[in-house]
Amino acid sequence: MQHYTRVYNNYISGQQVGVHVKSATSSNNELYFNSFYNTQRNLNFSKPGTNANWKLKNNIFYTTSNTAADACIYIKGTNPFGEIDYNLYYAPNAAGVANFGNTKYTNLTAWKAVTHQLSGGNGDGNSIEGNPEYFDPSNHLLDIGPAAIVNNTGLHINDINNDLYGYSRKDIPTIGANEITPSLIINTKMINGKFTYHLSGNGISVIQATGSKRVYPINRIEPGISKTYKLYIMETEYNSEFTFLFDIDAYYKISNVRGVYNYYIDNIDSLAPDSLTPGDTLYNNTLAIDTLPLDSTYYKIVNGCELVFLNEENTIDFDYNSLTIYLVLQGGLFFTPNNDGFFDKLEIKGVDNAINFLFKIFDINDQLVYETHNKSDAWNGLHKDTGQLVLPGAYKYALQADGEVIQGQFLISY
Repeated sequence: MQHYTRVYNNYISGQQVGVHVKSATSSNNELYFNSFYNTQRNLNFSKPGTNANWKLKNNIFYTTSNTAADACIYIKGTNPFGEIDYNLYYAPNAAGVANFGNTKYTNLTAWKAVTHQLSGGNGDGNSIEGNPEYFDPSNHLLDIGPAAIVNNTGLHINDINNDLYGYSRKDIPTIGANEITPSLIINTKMINGKFTYHLSGNGISVIQATGSKRVYPINRIEPGISKTYKLYIMETEYNSEFTFLFDIDAYYKISNVRGVYNYYIDNIDSLAPDSLTPGDTLYNNTLAIDTLPLDSTYYKIVNGCELVFLNEENTIDFDYNSLTIYLVLQGGLFFTPNNDGFFDKLEIKGVDNAINFLFKIFDINDQLVYETHNKSDAWNGLHKDTGQLVLPGAYKYALQADGEVIQGQFLISY
């Protein structure tokens, strides 16, 4: 009978030593696609020859030890491994990358120079060294981010087609237990810096100026549940706020997008009771308009060739891999009617077959600034009464087409 040990797709953290091998009674042992984070040694082969029947590939070895005698992998004696390659080593403190036959190898270059594999080179010929950028290792969250150096650097191994979360390994897999952490990307490169946005939900709480594209790793979402996120954009000059909520499920798809438009009231006591309508809510000296649905499969609002909002099936659209979410704001939830040739008109697409059609735009005070019954019309930002460009800030739209009523919000910036 053949005895063997196979260790695939694990997070190994919280102990001084990750895996301790004390005997060589088994053969054909495999340690593939594991992520280590330990305070002394990730692997400890404590007797000569105990490492000879092991194959080590696609592992992250990370030790935080401040002791010179420690290492990512510690081998008693000088017996070589069966196979060892495509690993990442990281020992940022006093420990070494390896301790082999009581000789310390401080870095990967030195470790590659010594023979520690039975055949096919010294060993670790394709391994790398550096910080794997674990998400939160102190709390044993060893997911890696979209910019981590272990992405697309591993070796495909037959029969190991999924990571520890059950997601498919890429053709050139990521070293470690999981492929990249799902990320929410907020792209506001086309909005000038006068806006500030706040993103929160499921481990994220950030405040950031507009004008850039940023990647925010999000926590894993367990099957069968979804998490709610909130994104609001504040325009301080005109004291208005554009807010929407959306859900992300275990497949990292966006759904159930709904918006709230808020504007601040200087003196809430002066607000006449009969000025409120059903559904309006007063809180923190703010009048909040009803929550409005935003997503639709019936229509698209576009600025030139840019979608105002992508429907659910199109939200995964950023070329890291299939888990990355691309929530589009660029040329999307805003437009700039300043005749510069970019995002100057707001058009309705997808309603060619509608018989009854009405499109309206309102300002923050619910005053009508534009309306049309013509499906081919495009709004250029001019007020229907004054003929002048409207002020920047948040606006609401209402679309009626053959009984469908769709409402939402967008921003105007110059």
